[in-house]
Amino acid sequence: MHRSHVEYALTLLARTSGGMGERARLAEQELTGWRQAAPEHESAFQEAWRRWQALESMAGDLRHLIAEPRAGKCRWRNSWRLPVFGAAFASLLLACAGWYYLVPVYAQDFATALAQTGRYELADGSTLEMNAASSVQVRYYRNRREVDLLAGEARFHVQSQAGKPFSVAGGNVRATVLGTVFTVGHRGAAAQVQVEEGIVRVDERRAWWQPDQAGPVLHAGQQVRGDASGLAPVQALSETQAAAWRRGLAVFDDTTLADAVAQLQPWSAVPLQLADDQAGEQRITGTFHLNDVAGIIALLPRIAAVAVEHRQSGVTIRSLPGR
Repeated sequence: MHRSHVEYALTLLARTSGGMGERARLAEQELTGWRQAAPEHESAFQEAWRRWQALESMAGDLRHLIAEPRAGKCRWRNSWRLPVFGAAFASLLLACAGWYYLVPVYAQDFATALAQTGRYELADGSTLEMNAASSVQVRYYRNRREVDLLAGEARFHVQSQAGKPFSVAGGNVRATVLGTVFTVGHRGAAAQVQVEEGIVRVDERRAWWQPDQAGPVLHAGQQVRGDASGLAPVQALSETQAAAWRRGLAVFDDTTLADAVAQLQPWSAVPLQLADDQAGEQRITGTFHLNDVAGIIALLPRIAAVAVEHRQSGVTIRSLPGR
């Protein structure tokens, strides 16, 4: 039985038992799917569950072991309990040492609605700014600070804490810093990291049993995108591009229409759909106001080879034949 499998199952058990709301539900869903994926996963789960149950019952066992002997009983008869108690207590310490770093000391979920941004202060003094229709889970542990960007874009101004790295996972990228200002975006299959201040290491996330693939180190004024095919080359980040949604803007620089639509959707009152891949591959450039998505959509036929159709189900964008 692979040790990492058991550790992974223990981690998910801790999240389902100690997590809150959506995070606990997602952990339970992930655990169920993982158990069904392979026989060795189910075996590892059973071992993890055995250890979990043993840890819960150990406290009661220890109380029983150290109970005072009844009056009139010979104390030597209970002397055998001392080495047993020592072994059990040592096991408890080892188990607790592991759980000590698995259980979060601070946990909070954040979400913004359609066409709504948000700004929040985290427990360590860091600040979180979120674009519309974004969802973030924050978990602080005793030796690290972790954020899961489930959808959307979020900008972080991180307070430095020695020995507690701050990492944000979104899509297939993970950004790790000690103190800086940066933005992570994750919509659809693509993810993006933009650095405004400081230094950020961006790694490519792999399957849970594999270590992250080491990626580039970004400095202020740099950005990188990633998708299922891996990380793209590092590019320059202009002040206009950096978290433009904070200023109510969408900045496109030779951006595919598929990516542009993904950025506009959180600000649109109706669903935006691409009818075909050719439409999504069209590229546009320009700076637009997010409070006028309808105007941007109406402009598309003038700047790209597409047609726009308005239906009851929303707006459909399709490519023009022969172009």
